[in-house]
Amino acid sequence: MIYREYPAVFAVAKEGGYMVYFPDLKGCVTQGDTVEDAYKNAKEALHLYLDGMSETPKPTAADGIEPNAGGLVMLINADGTAAN
Repeated sequence: MIYREYPAVFAVAKEGGYMVYFPDLKGCVTQGDTVEDAYKNAKEALHLYLDGMSETPKPTAADGIEPNAGGLVMLINADGTAAN
């Protein structure tokens, strides 16, 4: 597998907790009650999403992604670990 980092957007959900989506991966969405839960679920969602693909798409640069107010963008490695 090619080593890639995908930007994940974390946003506060209206119903509480946090929603996470990957702009480069249509339909790769998850959530969690806390930021820590959402982060853990995002790593798993990314891994499962990419595992089902024959070719992995090239990620866009995170610096071009603007999260909603109160949100943040974090790079997550394709192997499921957070980027430093």
